[in-house]
Amino acid sequence: MKVKNYLKLMLINFSFLVASVALMLVIGYVSVIFLGKDNPVEEISEAVIQAETGKSIDLTPH
Repeated sequence: MKVKNYLKLMLINFSFLVASVALMLVIGYVSVIFLGKDNPVEEISEAVIQAETGKSIDLTPH
């Protein structure tokens, strides 16, 4: 019974991580469209994604 609860909790945590990174990608990309390249919203989104995943990305389209 404890193992099932632990697995459910792990799945919820992973789902939250995926959802938060996806949300940051969308917010960062949309901010580039409306505010231009290298705006503060995009930079914060990139920082959050790097903090959560450990991967550095650039949301600015080339």
